[in-house]
Amino acid sequence: MVKIQYEKKHLRRAMWHLSLPTMIGYALQSVYDMVDLVWIGRISSEAVAGVTIFSMLFWIGTVLNEIMNTSGISMISQSYGRNENGKTRELIEQSITGKILISVLAGIVIALLLHFLLPHFSTDPHVTGAAKNYGLIRILFIPFLFGSYSVNTALRSIGHARSPMVLMLITSVINLVLDPVFMFDTIPFLGIKGLGLGVAGAAYATAISTILAFIVGMYLLLSGRRNERITLRGLFRFNPIIFRRFIEVGMPAAAENLFRNLMSLLLVRFVAMYGTNAITTAGIGTRLFGFAYVPIYGGFMAGSTLIAQLLGAEHPEVTRFVAGLSARLSLAGIAILSLFAGLFPAQLMKVFIDDPVVIGMGVPMIRILIPALLLGAVSMGYATAFIGSGYNRPFLIASIVARGIVQLPFIFLCAAILHWPLEWIWGSFILAGIVEIVMILIPYRIGHWLHIRV
Repeated sequence: MVKIQYEKKHLRRAMWHLSLPTMIGYALQSVYDMVDLVWIGRISSEAVAGVTIFSMLFWIGTVLNEIMNTSGISMISQSYGRNENGKTRELIEQSITGKILISVLAGIVIALLLHFLLPHFSTDPHVTGAAKNYGLIRILFIPFLFGSYSVNTALRSIGHARSPMVLMLITSVINLVLDPVFMFDTIPFLGIKGLGLGVAGAAYATAISTILAFIVGMYLLLSGRRNERITLRGLFRFNPIIFRRFIEVGMPAAAENLFRNLMSLLLVRFVAMYGTNAITTAGIGTRLFGFAYVPIYGGFMAGSTLIAQLLGAEHPEVTRFVAGLSARLSLAGIAILSLFAGLFPAQLMKVFIDDPVVIGMGVPMIRILIPALLLGAVSMGYATAFIGSGYNRPFLIASIVARGIVQLPFIFLCAAILHWPLEWIWGSFILAGIVEIVMILIPYRIGHWLHIRV
């Protein structure tokens, strides 16, 4: 458990203790995501394209998760920083209950998106079939996914970042084992008979591992082994006042997440103008750069949690130091990964697929997106101030300006009007990154967030 101390050397240590397990956990999840795509790539490029399209639709629906996930960081962590044990317990209980209720709505939204929007992305029956076979199973088990997110957020917010890391390790290992068993008629490398469920098998493997991780996480919270002990009675006692506050605090960040995911969806739509291979390339890029974002997520989660705890304990004077530390930590990690990616882009693409056309399209994509990753590390580092304080509006405004006002028109111009090469689409992320970092730093410097308490 990380206890709050206010000297800079102690804050560096606390930041490291919070961020390292988070990085490892996300790295494990990202490795699984990439291996999952490798297995799916063994079926066909169309299967990869179908799963890619569903994933874009899926993350739009899961924006509802972001409402309580983001507000949970600030509200639970600030309460913990104030040493309000009873209040902290109630907030954890209500975040889990509210998240599971919201997951039902999210499942309906994703199912509707899949039904109505899928034909607009591809008319290839192999692509649409893969999207449906994979997607409907993921939708069915979404309450466990949302619940596990709340469990992980709660554990990090009370200083136990190692527990979510272990839970993500459980998820990843079980997934890695079950994927080939469920997907193929004959398990690769072993020659043993499998279930042969195709892309549906990958979805079942994900569902089973998520359920098990959720059960273990709930046991940790219910048993009191991680500082705060929640109760079953509390989980079944709905508090509309707390729920409304979760919504109020988290809505701007959720809207930002929705806007970001809508932009990703529109990106796939424009990328689809370049063919199925381009969609496959984008899908691989999404998984690959999901892994590259591991240092950013680690610094972001750790910085947001620590800033929230410090604000709750009424020590705002050291929060700017934590935000800067988060930015530097994220930037250093991304720089190391970017160096490797820039030197060996073709080899990275070959891990996922053997198609030389897709590999050829992926090499420039990787190299062009590296500067965007570096910019994202800095902007996300300083955005921890907004998430930790609960003042999330600047995060939303920055995203709208960078992506909606700048990036989207640029992509439309390049793809639909000028018909420029696909590389210009990737280049739009650099442009958006420059604008976003400016839009983040302005309100950060003004400092209104220092006075916000939730």
